[in-house]
Amino acid sequence: MKVLKKHKNIVILILLTLVFFSSSLVITSDSTHYLKYVNILEHNAPFSSWDIVRGPIFPIIIYINNFLFGRSGLGMMAGMYIFYLLYCLIIYAFSNILFKKAKHKNILITVLCIFCIVNPLILGYFHTMLTEYVAITLTMGSLYMGWKWYQIKTRKEQILYGLYFCFGISFSYFLKQPYICCVLIPMVISIAYSLIINKKNSNKTYYFGTLFIAIIMLIISSISWNKFLEIKGVNLKTGRDSSGMLSTQLLNSIDGYKITKINNYEKIKNDKYLTKTEKKAIKKELQKHKKVMILNIYNGKKLLEKDFLRINKGNKASGKDTILEIANTFFKHPSIVIRSYSKNYCGLSSICIIESEDGIQYHVTDKMELIKMFENEIIPFKSFRYEDKYIYYPPERKEFVDEYIFPINQGLISKLITYLFLPTSILFKLVTFLSLIYIIILVTIRIIFRKCLKKKELYLLSLMFLSFSFLTIVANALSGAMIDRYSVICFIPGLLGFIGTILFTISNLNKKEKINKKI
Repeated sequence: MKVLKKHKNIVILILLTLVFFSSSLVITSDSTHYLKYVNILEHNAPFSSWDIVRGPIFPIIIYINNFLFGRSGLGMMAGMYIFYLLYCLIIYAFSNILFKKAKHKNILITVLCIFCIVNPLILGYFHTMLTEYVAITLTMGSLYMGWKWYQIKTRKEQILYGLYFCFGISFSYFLKQPYICCVLIPMVISIAYSLIINKKNSNKTYYFGTLFIAIIMLIISSISWNKFLEIKGVNLKTGRDSSGMLSTQLLNSIDGYKITKINNYEKIKNDKYLTKTEKKAIKKELQKHKKVMILNIYNGKKLLEKDFLRINKGNKASGKDTILEIANTFFKHPSIVIRSYSKNYCGLSSICIIESEDGIQYHVTDKMELIKMFENEIIPFKSFRYEDKYIYYPPERKEFVDEYIFPINQGLISKLITYLFLPTSILFKLVTFLSLIYIIILVTIRIIFRKCLKKKELYLLSLMFLSFSFLTIVANALSGAMIDRYSVICFIPGLLGFIGTILFTISNLNKKEKINKKI
């Protein structure tokens, strides 16, 4: 026993290594997209074939991974393992904060850490050649940095933390657009904490200044990247640019919207749902672009009204028009917008079923699902199942995949992890769906027990976790990023917030009882 205690860290590292390398690498159709971009970085394909909707960060990570560990499945897993170890360290640090004054502290930390690092949802994504394993690590790292940021006192720390968030926002955006939440939301929460807890004017200047610089850096880096692609011969007018994709997602996020394109004024000349002013504007627009989008707004099956959207150079709806149209619909028919976003939230929490006819556009149905998930089950759970580990990809991409195929003869560890499929699925749904309710519980406790409130650290940490989980899902629901895979970064923060709230509630109820007994 003394030997084990002395070499505890080495034993833990060996166990983590055994767990990690006991499951196979999962390659998806999207994985082959990224491998194609790696070929471009290696000068084996023309840069003009880059898809403008894809950022450079993940291909660069794979490129560096190949350079360090070799272009193979084992090499790829070695790179993933580094991210996994970093994630485990952050989980351990947060667990120590949560259970700092709890009875049986070491047992509770051990149980929580084991679940957070071996549950199939998280561990499965750390075996999948997609951006999620980077996003999960980045999320936990940003939450930890955000937790420390509002507590800093020295100028050196201010500079270091500020630099992290300034560069981190651009990094997360170019990893994948929905994952800008990984850094932006922890940054905003930390700023809010600082302004509420440390009410100095200098704090306002520093924190808002850092946020402003981070956003300016994001804008500059985005313009620079697009300019670089243009110089390399990439066609930026395909409709797959960030603006075009965002407008499409925003329109898809509203359940009552139906789009029709027209190229002939005569088709709408006598349309009773369009005003004379709108018809004149459509006629003028048709002379410029030869097409306009007619937005049909329904409440169920009943057509309420129509409007038109200008088409941009990429043959997509204008982003400005789309945002204004949604705002207009909200003020005229708030129930349509609120119902749509609520349903999107349920889809991102896997409470409602997500479907896709073409594998590109997704929509949330009215059908509920209390056990299974959508992509969060299809992709990461694949790593622990004993059938083919390679999700379908087109034959023309086979050349990108062959050298990464690294089947593992899975044994007892993977089999044991399969028993966590059901509890993980249910817990994911509960944690993500109930985040707002637990935020309300925390705020209520703060109001009721204000005079006898202790464990402020536990309160603030729990609120930070839950706020991140809730706000991230809301952001995705509003932006139309409606795949439950984008909510995976909310699972562990939500779970930690869930646990922290329970601990905080128990501690304050016990304290209230002690005060009543004294009285």
